[in-house]
Amino acid sequence: MLYFISFRPLLILFSQDLSRTG
Repeated sequence: MLYFISFRPLLILFSQDLSRTG
């Protein structure tokens, strides 16, 4: 479950970057 906790911030940053460029 630890990998999921560390992966969430990356997903949020990625989605924010996507919405900024898209």
